[in-house]
Amino acid sequence: MPLPPRTTLSKREAQSNEEQERFASAVMHRNATTVKEMLHNPKVNPGQPNGWGETPLFRAVMNDDQTVARLLLETGKAAPNRLDASGWTPLTYVAMMGEVGLAELLLTTSGVEPDAKDGTGWTPLLHAAAGGYDRIVQLLLTPATGVAGVEADGQDGEKRTPLWWAVENKHVAVVKLLVGSHKVKPNIEDVYGLSPLAIAVRGGNKEIIALLASLAAMS
Repeated sequence: MPLPPRTTLSKREAQSNEEQERFASAVMHRNATTVKEMLHNPKVNPGQPNGWGETPLFRAVMNDDQTVARLLLETGKAAPNRLDASGWTPLTYVAMMGEVGLAELLLTTSGVEPDAKDGTGWTPLLHAAAGGYDRIVQLLLTPATGVAGVEADGQDGEKRTPLWWAVENKHVAVVKLLVGSHKVKPNIEDVYGLSPLAIAVRGGNKEIIALLASLAAMS
């Protein structure tokens, strides 16, 4: 069997790859000065993913590096909604990890989709509610001017809402925020016929039961 033709890069392509690798390394090592300088280099693409599907912005988010993340977002070319190999956007990752500062940065940046689903169908609000990250939940429920809002009752693959998960995990502060938003319903059932109110009754948390009962009375 003949061997496949050998791929050869032109001198310009090789230099471009080398510059991109230097840029990726600067992002990885949180070198904001070098990142800022290299963003003026036409051979550098601030939205180009690496072999794991991670854009420079995603890597900065993983590093909890707000300075570099802001520099990348300011270019308007950071591909903020691109999924990595795990099916996560930068905002998905931030919501999962409870990184409030980065969440605020992303949610005040034009072009970031606050309701984008990950590879499993979960939205950032689902992740934040399930994790008990009340400050991020609040940011998602009250978008900045000009930024799209989220579907407060958006469901995962088993039809469970952010409220369902907050109740299941007994995150009282998150339940209060969701109920107080007047954007959620307590009786939306999952695929097994269990609603947030049913989960609350089963769990026996009197404060959560009272919150959901008051919401049900207003519905």
